[in-house]
Amino acid sequence: MNKAAGNCNSFAPVPVPVFICFSLKRILERGGLLINSELNNKEEMSFNLQEDVDWDLFSFNKNIRSIYADHDSTNLMQTKCIIKDYLEFIAKDIIKIYVRTEAEKVSLLTALIEYQAKQSFSKKHLQLIDLSQYAARIQVEPDLFFGDRGKVIYGDNRIEFSEIGKTNIQSHDEPFSIVKEMKTVSKMITIGGLMRQEFKLEDSKGNLKTVAVYHKPDWILKVVKWASAFTGEVRYYLGLYYHSEFLSVYRIEGENEWINNQDKTRMNFTENEQRILKKVEESFKLETVRKNRR
Repeated sequence: MNKAAGNCNSFAPVPVPVFICFSLKRILERGGLLINSELNNKEEMSFNLQEDVDWDLFSFNKNIRSIYADHDSTNLMQTKCIIKDYLEFIAKDIIKIYVRTEAEKVSLLTALIEYQAKQSFSKKHLQLIDLSQYAARIQVEPDLFFGDRGKVIYGDNRIEFSEIGKTNIQSHDEPFSIVKEMKTVSKMITIGGLMRQEFKLEDSKGNLKTVAVYHKPDWILKVVKWASAFTGEVRYYLGLYYHSEFLSVYRIEGENEWINNQDKTRMNFTENEQRILKKVEESFKLETVRKNRR
């Protein structure tokens, strides 16, 4: 985004670009093709398989080397793909995800966790998009792409936006609350001990867009209270970004130990961290807000 927030016609409408790197191998194996021409202006019958397909990847290599060379260029040619069915990403397809700052990484993790919390996915689908599978692939590279544009950064115990006027940023804080849509009911999840902070910025068309979202404390990304139908045991499951690592942990209600869900080892939280975690966990509430028609 341009340093002058009001003059951003040539750049992304929001200042938090995310770059997802994936392998073309799976796409091409499914019958995909890379092309070296624009399809928008071509009639279906005029497409020439021999001339328009980038068989030797010459156009692809040329385009990918120049695509970010000039931020102001208006005629960059990006490589197009023709694929057999449709492009569907799952966690194992992603090689790397680049962001520019640690604050932007935390915001991305928070947004992904919140998206999953709102949906009613099957167990199989949840396994495909499980954040623990690819969180480690989210890397901070400040100078890779758009490093000279406005960024979300950590200031003195607060979120700041570099190169963007403070008057252009709108922020809103409230206790965490989302609605989870299920097949027969809609449920409201509230966590009174966890604050949610959302930042918005006007895009080039004057529309307010969410550009960053955080929790307070920002290292607590997810809380779920679960009760066993057989034993009645109650557990709190948490998704944490702790010491620059995404962790899934749980605590049995009434106990004072948190267990790493992956290797089943005991977590060594400080007394203050334990106090914060318990406060957040025990403020979790789930209630039905409406019944949905089948």
